[in-house]
Amino acid sequence: MKTFKEELINTWKIFQENWVSFFIIFVINIILMVLCCIPIGLSIVRTGLSANINKEQLLSLMKDVQFLIPLFISANLAFLAYIFSLIASFTIASGEKKWKQAIKKAFSLFWRVYFMVLFGLFLACIGFCLLIIPGVLILFYLSFILPVMINENTGIIETMKRSRFLIKNNWKAIAWRFFLFALVTCLFNAIIEALHLGTLDTLVSLIFLPIFYTVLYKEVNTIQS
Repeated sequence: MKTFKEELINTWKIFQENWVSFFIIFVINIILMVLCCIPIGLSIVRTGLSANINKEQLLSLMKDVQFLIPLFISANLAFLAYIFSLIASFTIASGEKKWKQAIKKAFSLFWRVYFMVLFGLFLACIGFCLLIIPGVLILFYLSFILPVMINENTGIIETMKRSRFLIKNNWKAIAWRFFLFALVTCLFNAIIEALHLGTLDTLVSLIFLPIFYTVLYKEVNTIQS
């Protein structure tokens, strides 16, 4: 496999070549997230909630169904919006140059990816209940599910099996790269936080993570082939 430095360079090159499309997806994600906050925002206005809320008021709200339902709706809409944006980003990272085509791809794969992610999280939760380590391993072996489905157009179970197959024979190298990427991400987020540019931390999870994972997927896929 290539070195981590070479993979980061490839990640940056893909971003440079497609930064306009990635930026548009980033803006669309922000707009969707703002729209997702409408239900909980209306609920906050209704309850007259202020920034100086105390613990007792918060506990009281957690028992208020009229507050919890909008919160649940907003959280689920945000989850759906993030998955949609993530599919579009992975599509661009996989070679699609036009952001409109990436959006169309996201629409076509959305529900398949959504149920696959839910199923993967369900398996991981079971694993975490079994002394944590199995849950970590499940999430690790399912790391390539999005690039696999986008590039190979496979079904849910086939995608999961393919992801595990690609990772299991190179698990040490891949785990090491995930660890290094996590360190770089933490450093980037710390700088963003220090500069009070909180929204930009989404760049990592929505843009650079899909690019890096796609670079790794293609590299491992070539080795396996």
